[in-house]
Amino acid sequence: MALGGPRQRAVLARLGIVAGQVVTVDRLVDDVWGGVPPATAVNTLQSYVSLLRRALGDAGRLRREGPGYLLALDADQLDAGRFEDAARAGRACLDADPAAAHALLDRALDEWRGPALADVADEDWARASVVRWEELRLAAVEARFDALLLLGRHAEVVGELERATDEFPLREGIARRLMIALYRTGRQADALRVFSRTRELLADELGLDPTPDLVALQTAILNHDASLAVPAGRAAPATATARGTATAEAATRGGDQRAERDTVQAGPPSPVALPGPAARAGAAAFVGRRHQLEALHEYWGRAVVGDRRLVVVSGEAGAGKSGLVARFAAEAHGGGGIVLWGRATQEAVVPFEPMVEAVRTILRTISPEARRRVAEDRGLLSLLLPELERIVPEARPSGAHPDVERYLMFETVAELLRAESARHPILVVLDDLHWADAPSLALLEHVVRHESAGQVMAVGTVRTPSADPNPDFDRMRLRLGRDGLLATLTVEGLDVGEVGELLALNGRADLDAGELCGATGGNAFYVTELLDHGGDALRVDDPPESVRNMIGQRLQRLDHVTNQVVNLVAVAGQSATLAVLTAAGGFDADRLLDAADEAVDAGLLVEDGAGRLAAPHAIVRQALLARLSRTRRLDLHRRIAEALAVDSEPQFVPSTMAYHLLEAGSLTDRTQRVTAGLEAGRRAVELAAYDDAMTWVGRVEQLVNGQVSMELQTELELLRSDTARALGDRAIALEGARLAATHARRTGPDPMLLARAAEAWTLSLSAVGFDIGRPTDDDLADLMTDAIAALPADQRQYAVRLRSMLSSVLVGSADWVRRETLAEEAMAIAVEDGGDELVASAHLAQRLAWWRLDRLDERTDAALAAVRHANRAGNVHLELTAMLFALTDLMEHGRVDEHVALLAEFRSRSSVLRQPLYDVYATFIEAGGELSAGNYARAQRLADQALEAGLASHGVNAVFVHAGVWLRLHYDRGTLAATIPEAERMVARHPRLRMWQVGLVTAYALEGRAEDARPLFSSMVGEDGLNLRDNQLFLPVACTLVEVAEALDDPPRAAMLRQALEPYADRLAVSGLAGISIGPVARYVGIAARVSGDRTAAERFARAAVATCERWGFVPHEARARRDLAIALTAGNAPGDQEAAADERRRSERLAATVGLVLAPLPA
Repeated sequence: MALGGPRQRAVLARLGIVAGQVVTVDRLVDDVWGGVPPATAVNTLQSYVSLLRRALGDAGRLRREGPGYLLALDADQLDAGRFEDAARAGRACLDADPAAAHALLDRALDEWRGPALADVADEDWARASVVRWEELRLAAVEARFDALLLLGRHAEVVGELERATDEFPLREGIARRLMIALYRTGRQADALRVFSRTRELLADELGLDPTPDLVALQTAILNHDASLAVPAGRAAPATATARGTATAEAATRGGDQRAERDTVQAGPPSPVALPGPAARAGAAAFVGRRHQLEALHEYWGRAVVGDRRLVVVSGEAGAGKSGLVARFAAEAHGGGGIVLWGRATQEAVVPFEPMVEAVRTILRTISPEARRRVAEDRGLLSLLLPELERIVPEARPSGAHPDVERYLMFETVAELLRAESARHPILVVLDDLHWADAPSLALLEHVVRHESAGQVMAVGTVRTPSADPNPDFDRMRLRLGRDGLLATLTVEGLDVGEVGELLALNGRADLDAGELCGATGGNAFYVTELLDHGGDALRVDDPPESVRNMIGQRLQRLDHVTNQVVNLVAVAGQSATLAVLTAAGGFDADRLLDAADEAVDAGLLVEDGAGRLAAPHAIVRQALLARLSRTRRLDLHRRIAEALAVDSEPQFVPSTMAYHLLEAGSLTDRTQRVTAGLEAGRRAVELAAYDDAMTWVGRVEQLVNGQVSMELQTELELLRSDTARALGDRAIALEGARLAATHARRTGPDPMLLARAAEAWTLSLSAVGFDIGRPTDDDLADLMTDAIAALPADQRQYAVRLRSMLSSVLVGSADWVRRETLAEEAMAIAVEDGGDELVASAHLAQRLAWWRLDRLDERTDAALAAVRHANRAGNVHLELTAMLFALTDLMEHGRVDEHVALLAEFRSRSSVLRQPLYDVYATFIEAGGELSAGNYARAQRLADQALEAGLASHGVNAVFVHAGVWLRLHYDRGTLAATIPEAERMVARHPRLRMWQVGLVTAYALEGRAEDARPLFSSMVGEDGLNLRDNQLFLPVACTLVEVAEALDDPPRAAMLRQALEPYADRLAVSGLAGISIGPVARYVGIAARVSGDRTAAERFARAAVATCERWGFVPHEARARRDLAIALTAGNAPGDQEAAADERRRSERLAATVGLVLAPLPA
């Protein structure tokens, strides 16, 4: 897949590492250009995105969402996703099925084909992902070694482990595995040397000692511990490690506890029911969050061996933090753990609120005997729970001094958790911890820091950003983090695949997961609410009341100015820069910054670091907009448009201004709106964003309604024509161009509108201004002539361009003199100007004027010169048009290698535009090449593909070119008879089309219907000469008629055809821009010579044809040329002629058989 240059690939990489999430335009620009973007960066970015959409083959994969772009990919569509899934699955089944784990881990590591994100690995935004993926790769490598050791394959893994230790000498996990493998292969001394080497490296490089796990393994090796033997059957479960029963395998993996959920095996059932809040939060459908859930289980595994810390789960409101922790709590509870669940509130009506709720819930659910055991000797708990004596009458009240009773209560809680967790590990969940009061935070920190080795894990959920800063919480988090007692997990939005899974669970798999994910940012609350209240069709632009209420509650806590800023940002969309907001709202700059900070803290806005604000998700923006009256929204759009006109950024794009002006409706001038919409459409065409351009056409059309000037109506039709042509819709392009011409004639004083209408009309006719087999369009020729006459003297570009185009329009006429005059005039103007684009157009005019048999060298040179100058001028459309004519000329010249190289360049250059018009040309030309090579199935497939796409972009031209391939396929396959009914119909319908006449007379003649063939043949080759025009079809038509003369045994007409063709015997017969060749002209000259009685010339030309076909791999043409040579040699009487004839016949039949060519029988 061609993904373009480094920056274009960087755009894809930047979006790919956060697939399913929106990356703002400013963030993309800043990251891709390293913080120093050019003024045109936004426009260039849009071009990159458009090209990437086409390269990906599905525009929906990469789409615009809110303030940025989103790459919608499922996990299995990224090699990183496939790697992580396979690696995770391999680790999960490692203990239960090491063979399956080994296969999965091998599959995961096979996804690595080099360094991660190699193109951008040094960029700041990519570095974290690169480091993460490299760490995951190493973890997978180590897990794979574990699988091999569990399978008893220690001997074969030694070499791999030694190489791994050389590459990562400080990674103790690899050293551990190597020591185990060496010991099991009888190399105890080598295993101990690995330990010594690792210990020295750690000391020298890092000043560290080996971990206790590695030291324990050394001791086990010295003692020949029986647990180091090759495991028999299933390895010991990780729970044994967690509980402290070490085995050799536990020593091998002790430093990297597994995060998989099923590694913590179920112990005795939990004695306490799962708390109601946890059960309710966990009852909802749960998808995704694999990494976070695995990490929680990893910390749980550490906690049960005394490695205690506070785990903070953070994320925006509604992200699914509580759901994640509830799911984890249910799994820990299912494994025998005790779950305490408390929640802090913003009001904090009682001290220690979250811990009070957690302890109270537990005490009320356990049995009276358990309550007495827990509380009767812990009277200090009454400080936490005043109603303790009522719940547990046996509880003894505290007699501690007031100065120390709080500390003693903290100690009591810590001792209680330690004691109770000795039977069952305890999970303490504190929801909305960011609202916790200072006493609660002090108690939590005391528990986390306590020296007792209880099996306790504390988890807190925290909303980010928080509208209500809590300095006490921030300080506690800082202290715990500094001391290594804090772990943080971030809950991001669900990705596209996970949203799709959620849709399926809710019976809504029919909905577009990518669209829903983009609109909500994957926020679990928003997605769920839309599913619950959206009805049959989810409408993000009409958010559920629950979402509106949540947004409303946040707005109520903000002051008036902040509300104004939020409203402006919601309306402004991607144009919400600080400068625009200041001008549109009339704010003081400092006050605006304060309001922005407040809105960001409330989670209503996000900032991208480049001075731009935006709503965090489309649904939030829609909820904000839904609170505004229509009049207010219109006025805000007007004010933003006015601000943009004064304070827009260098990257400002016309579409932004047009959007706000059109949304402002009647509050702005209609002409101003139409002008802005047209400018936005033109810019979209320049950026190859053709669908966007057509959207602008539709929006402007609704405004026009005869109420704007004729000039603007003409501009609208020109934009419609250009956009439709780019999208491959010839009919609409022609309609728009003709209507533009009608309007332009009425405008009177503007000759440029007339010129542009003439240009659009010409380009709508397959980019060349004529249709196959149809007469010159006189209306178009007259329009061109009038436009040229009306052009001002200073409009040299159009003076040359229109003359070149008129030369093309007149191709169907016999007026050579006029075409050559136009070309001379064009070249004179271009030479005087000296610009490459004008010179290219003038050369193209020459090429069109010289489209005659005797001027092949001149027209080839002119076409190639046009290509060169158009390339230098950067005019891709002009370059591609010139290439089309050059491709035909090169093939006719027999310069096949240059033709093939230029076709590849044509494909490459046309990929910049990705317009069906050029793709269809290229595909038809490729079909012709496959036909000449004898690859019939591929030729037919390509021709069918080109026809399907070309019906809209090329109209009748695509039908006729496809028919040419179709006729040739039937000819080569020996089924021409089947074409006769269709050929007869087409001749009757299109009497000017030589192709069908020639196809029909050939079929008649080769199928033995001489009486039907002769009249038609005589109409083209009369007694006085050939009735054929000197144009691009002369050679293929005349050559095909030679075979008719052969079949009808008509020497006089064969002689006439030979006389006409022999001057061009060194060429290939090629049919126009489609590039379909029927082989060397020399072959047909040889046939004509043989039929007219010149055996010697027949042999000479047949040999020349064979040599040409051999050189270029034209298998069907070579088979036929060798057949012709065999016939000529058979008629000879020189020594060896008959043997040579037999040899050529065999070679001919062998070649024909290789490609499925059906040869006509040799004459008797």
